[in-house]
Amino acid sequence: MVALVVAIVIVAAAVVGGNTVGKQYAEKQTAVTIQTRANLALPPTVTISDSMFSWSVLRQRFDQVHVVIPALPVKVLDTYLRPAIDVTLTDVVASDMFSTYVAGHLEGTATLPYDQLGSLAGNVSITPVGTDKISAQITVPVAGTQIHGVVTAVPSIDSSGRLTFTSPTLSVAGITIPPAVVASVLTGVLQPIDLPLPGGIKATSASVTQNGLMVGIRGDDVNVTRLI
Repeated sequence: MVALVVAIVIVAAAVVGGNTVGKQYAEKQTAVTIQTRANLALPPTVTISDSMFSWSVLRQRFDQVHVVIPALPVKVLDTYLRPAIDVTLTDVVASDMFSTYVAGHLEGTATLPYDQLGSLAGNVSITPVGTDKISAQITVPVAGTQIHGVVTAVPSIDSSGRLTFTSPTLSVAGITIPPAVVASVLTGVLQPIDLPLPGGIKATSASVTQNGLMVGIRGDDVNVTRLI
């Protein structure tokens, strides 16, 4: 994503050497452009999948562009994050004298390390549990007393694209609290987290991995020149 198509047509139009050479050069220059625009320490990986690259330059339409960014600096609400981005853009169309680029479809993932997820959730310590749950150390008021415990829940994305936490359990001093009590104790603690993504992109799924929470993202008719 970012400005991954900003340089493709401009660079490719100046390249002489056919599909392979032109595509490789465009991939390299596009990676450099993304690195500069997004202030990345290292260039991302850019792969253009287009069997008729030279023809695509002329018709100003590219079949597919795949971009992998190990750590993209972004701001969500008031929190600065660096998720790992892996996205594929398909049917990318250039217009307005190669100044505007719109992807017919964008789909991929943004993987957020657990320490950054903890910052987004209110500065709590979060760790993965098994293949589908996460746990967090929290402090909650019970009968006027602050109780330290560990809450475990399943992260998911609701219909509004918010990050939610379902099927919560709570343990205090190693003792599992009954579900009826958990519901009242955790009221106001496990609130959905808004994920305001740019350019009409929406979160669609959440998966627990060892490297972080992997959030599926997708969008249609995405103006990629406005993503950064």
